[in-house]
Amino acid sequence: MEYKKLLQADNLPIVGIYVFGSQAKGNPREDSDIDVAVVSPRFINRWSALEYLYGKLPYGMGWTIEPVGFSPSDFDSKYSSLINEIKMYGVAV
Repeated sequence: MEYKKLLQADNLPIVGIYVFGSQAKGNPREDSDIDVAVVSPRFINRWSALEYLYGKLPYGMGWTIEPVGFSPSDFDSKYSSLINEIKMYGVAV
């Protein structure tokens, strides 16, 4: 995955990267984006994670990437429906 390589090239410490949503479940529509969750200790909160991840999106890709970011401790939460969805259906890349 090109996006993962860009994050690694920026020396982002990555605990995990997961594709989730319709792409991971195998039922994307023609206009579906690619939902990507990135888990890194660098992410202090979700807003700073989003700012960083959107800033690293490659220009001109054929697919639209929709990133979300979590710290490892946030990703361990059992009370987030989004995190539970990622853990249940996400595909590690």
